[in-house]
Amino acid sequence: MKIFKNKLSNRNAGSSMPRVALYARVGEGEQTRGTFSNCDSQLQDLTDYAKREGLEIVASVKDEGYSAGSLRRSGLTRIRQMAQDDAIDLVLISSYDRFARSSSDFYKISEEFGQHNVQLKTVHAPQDATTAADRFAELILIGAQSHAREQKRHRHQ
Repeated sequence: MKIFKNKLSNRNAGSSMPRVALYARVGEGEQTRGTFSNCDSQLQDLTDYAKREGLEIVASVKDEGYSAGSLRRSGLTRIRQMAQDDAIDLVLISSYDRFARSSSDFYKISEEFGQHNVQLKTVHAPQDATTAADRFAELILIGAQSHAREQKRHRHQ
């Protein structure tokens, strides 16, 4: 999908490639589980995607040992500042759960990015979040993930 080239290239007239920040996160204890069990594997996947799509990588940011249940993460703070400073056009993440655990947190950050014309893209989701329907689908997926985590937590109590 080359959607970002056409949509974002007007923002950074000095470059034909959209400026992207790669964001990876793992919480404590997650490093040995799952497909993207560590930040390095996430960043490699994101780097490969960015190169295939012709995106200019301006930052690779890791939050190791941080829960996605909190927005107080040094890497996320850096990404948010880059958006405010107009240093990026796009934030790439591996999956929604690497970014936020609750739909309200996800929506808050998405809105903040939107105010600065920064898009958020997960490389493992079918939609691009460029339409209202796609953004709605994202919120449903995040809500479902949040619900599944709560159910799992209740089963283990």
